[in-house]
Amino acid sequence: MLFVAGLLSFIILGIFSLWGLYDARQEAMDNGLDMGLDAGQSMEQITVELAQKQLLAQAQEKANYVDNEMAAIKEDTEYVAYIMERILAHPEEHQPFQVKNPQLEVINSGDVYLYYAPAIRNQEAINRLSSEINATSRIANTLENMVGFYKDYQGSFLVASKNGYMFCSDVLTDGSKYVDFPQDFFATYDPRNRSWYKLGEASGKATVTDIYYDTNGYPAVGYVVPYKNNGEFYGIVAFNFSLSSIYQVIKDKGIYTDGISFVLTNEGKVVLSSETTGTLKASTDSSDLRKSTEQTLAAQAEKMVAGESGMSAITVDGTDYYLAYSPIPSIGWSVGTLIKASEVIAPAQASSKVVLLQGENFATTMETFYNENIWRMLVSLLVILLVLSVVSQYTAKNFVQPILQLTNGVGEIAKGNLDKKLDIQTGDELQELSNSINHMSEELKKYMSNLARVTADKQHIATELSLAHGIQTGMLPKIFPKSIENYGIELYATMEAAKSVGGDFYDFYPLDKEHMAITMADVAGKGVPAALFMVIAKTILKNNALALMNSDMEGENNWSEVLRLTNQQLLENNDEMMFVTVFFGVLNTRTGVFTYVNGGHRAPLAGCFVAGKMEWDLIPVEKKGNVLGIIDEAVYVVKHSQLNPGEMLFFYTNGVTEAINNNKTTYSMTRLLNTLEHMETTTISVEDILKNIQADIAEFTDGEIQADDISMLGIRYQGKIN
Repeated sequence: MLFVAGLLSFIILGIFSLWGLYDARQEAMDNGLDMGLDAGQSMEQITVELAQKQLLAQAQEKANYVDNEMAAIKEDTEYVAYIMERILAHPEEHQPFQVKNPQLEVINSGDVYLYYAPAIRNQEAINRLSSEINATSRIANTLENMVGFYKDYQGSFLVASKNGYMFCSDVLTDGSKYVDFPQDFFATYDPRNRSWYKLGEASGKATVTDIYYDTNGYPAVGYVVPYKNNGEFYGIVAFNFSLSSIYQVIKDKGIYTDGISFVLTNEGKVVLSSETTGTLKASTDSSDLRKSTEQTLAAQAEKMVAGESGMSAITVDGTDYYLAYSPIPSIGWSVGTLIKASEVIAPAQASSKVVLLQGENFATTMETFYNENIWRMLVSLLVILLVLSVVSQYTAKNFVQPILQLTNGVGEIAKGNLDKKLDIQTGDELQELSNSINHMSEELKKYMSNLARVTADKQHIATELSLAHGIQTGMLPKIFPKSIENYGIELYATMEAAKSVGGDFYDFYPLDKEHMAITMADVAGKGVPAALFMVIAKTILKNNALALMNSDMEGENNWSEVLRLTNQQLLENNDEMMFVTVFFGVLNTRTGVFTYVNGGHRAPLAGCFVAGKMEWDLIPVEKKGNVLGIIDEAVYVVKHSQLNPGEMLFFYTNGVTEAINNNKTTYSMTRLLNTLEHMETTTISVEDILKNIQADIAEFTDGEIQADDISMLGIRYQGKIN
């Protein structure tokens, strides 16, 4: 009876043990395979999403670069048209300006010359137009200053009158020193017959031309802006440049080996591409991608032409790609960047296979473990047949208990108790399995702890940025009295950062009782790096200005030395290649002489009395000047301007004229000038002038997110206070 009781007990316990073991094996195998599958899928999804974000960021970066360049070209072209209209409105106020004759003189790259169409190249027509041409020749001075900004562009700045003459300046970037006119140029060329002229006349507004071939046979595109006289069309201002000038923007294939970059026009045609063959090859007579037989490509081309930004999987020439695209609002084109889908998915699939293989190995281990224990139970049965039931019961108990403990432990961990530890000391696969489960729960716990720490770090960074904003704001002078000590000036300034901290800054401080130093600067970039570089640049500029102050206040070497020394000091250890544009000047409050040096910054506006009325125009600068922090041994030129009592200077950064509204158009220099000229700037305070400009910018942007720092400084010269 004892033997039978022991045997029956063993059989019953064996059945329950096998049942429990089978359930534990099945659950562990299922969970292991599910975990491997989920982990593999998550890894693949995360890898693809990261690659898509990088690709989209790359496309947006290229589009933003081209858009910024085109926006600047549009603004400068509109500015020339605005100046031309002012000249035509008051021709008696403008003296003739000496301009070269291309038929009699050698024309260098960048020279401004006067060209007559064949139809008016006779003495009668020239005499009839002489007074008009003498007045409008003043536009050559504006063209000379403007062309200096575009020395890297192969193109032409033209002011073409409806009467058949034009002022033109050609910029060459192919190494040529002189402009080589085509053989039949002087015999046949009439600007009024060119496609860009007709487009501007027909549209009546600032317009981007279609791609055309210039007089040298190169594919080109341009901005055209009509100008008027007494409300009637009078001619076209155009900036036409070769497409090769912006090729470098899309030439880089990016971080992926098989990457493709291209530019699509608003007609769906590829005009620039890193490809030389296939569907995406660049060609002026290429077909409309919206009509491509590749449906996925055609659908995304529709969105690109519509000005959308996004990411999609497409097929091109039988190969699967991921396409990221972003618009160039200023010209209505779009930049696209592609990478092969296989190049993105392959690493993720390899990692996923490794994880799945580990899950399969785990299932195989469980299967082996189960089979081995079946044999152990059979051997135990034979032993029990020879030993009393006590031995069988003892053996069954020791065999089943670890499995039950493992099953219960895994169930508790699955419910979220990651602190649960399995203590199974069997010396076999069960112990190895329990150790693996303990290690898994520990790794999950570490992951959750790291996630909590990262969240706390982000909150800490946000707090530090807030403190940095307060520190940066505190470094800018904020006391703007109507007169400082004995100075007969009125001054006010503002700075609005696009992020928590920014790279713009202004500064003003007295050098002695008769000289006031004024600085307006813009560090490349935004955020913390730009703010740190701003602090360094501001401090070095002021220290150098104070150190170089001497009795020779009008010496050109003095103030150019301030920028030269600052440039040298910023170059030291500038591994990040950051730079800053600076406009630095010194106002003699006794004489009204303003001495200034330009370091790559936009020229300020001067408000001067003309015939008893305040008129605004850009202060003359030596082209655009060298920025600080990039070029060793850069040269800076000192210039002078005379202010009379009541006249003003307005300094600003490009965040003012490049502020964008919901329609993706910029505030522009033209609107800024109109705003100033429609204000009673002679009677209201400088502070009110700046606040009125701020209000006009806010009305224009209409809630659009600020893309760049906005800084302004205004100063009115009132004369020496006795």
